[in-house]
Amino acid sequence: MKSVILRKITGDAYDEFACCFALDTAEDMILNYCHLSAVPSGLSRTVLSLAADLLRAGLTDGGSTPTGIHAVTVGDTRAEFNEANDLQALLQKYETSLNRYRKVEFS
Repeated sequence: MKSVILRKITGDAYDEFACCFALDTAEDMILNYCHLSAVPSGLSRTVLSLAADLLRAGLTDGGSTPTGIHAVTVGDTRAEFNEANDLQALLQKYETSLNRYRKVEFS
């Protein structure tokens, strides 16, 4: 059901497998950040929003995909790519919502 909603949010641009994978990744990120064993019902929209952002950013492959050119130099040919490996930067967008459910964990 969530994957159908996610496909509608993203304009049917992604197949069922990509949507399910993004949802699982978003849930795992939230559970790890909040130190929970299950996603609370109050975070269901946050899971969908984070999964949509993961799909749009191309971060569902583990985060090692270059997302664009950062700098180009023509003489001696230098090209730098923006690395999309920082899932934490994306998660920071949702910190306000997630901190309401976050538990302190002592190790």
